[in-house]
Amino acid sequence: MISALYVANTILDKAFNENIQITPMKLQKLIYILYKEYIKKTGKSLFSENFQAWQYGPVLESVYHQFSGYKKNNITDYYYTYKNGERIYTLIDEKSSEEFTNILAYVWNNYKNFSAVELSNFTHINDGAWEKATKNKSYILKDEDIISEKDYLWN
Repeated sequence: MISALYVANTILDKAFNENIQITPMKLQKLIYILYKEYIKKTGKSLFSENFQAWQYGPVLESVYHQFSGYKKNNITDYYYTYKNGERIYTLIDEKSSEEFTNILAYVWNNYKNFSAVELSNFTHINDGAWEKATKNKSYILKDEDIISEKDYLWN
């Protein structure tokens, strides 16, 4: 599996290249929608980290901690690691998986222009994974509940 932070970088790279503004909340929701579409189409998890049910929708803690310093402002840089003393950022190699590339293109093209609040509202649908995790007080979204969610654009 891949790192959720590499998925975040891949989405940010698209945003930076197209001059689309992304706040931490918008990034979280785009990652969630990508994860949902990926698991629905492939039957496989995109990464091992679980989404948590927070006030404004599903959140990945690693992504939250990495980008929380931006608060409500637009993210202006990638998540970096260090290799041999060199600062690098990693993107998902879209050539490595046609499925991933197609799903990412679908999510990006259909959701990139929604605001963070609109995307958050999508994740609060009745009987959705976020609502179930909140109601049962586990606050961890289950993959089976994510899979059962409808497409937000066609409800």
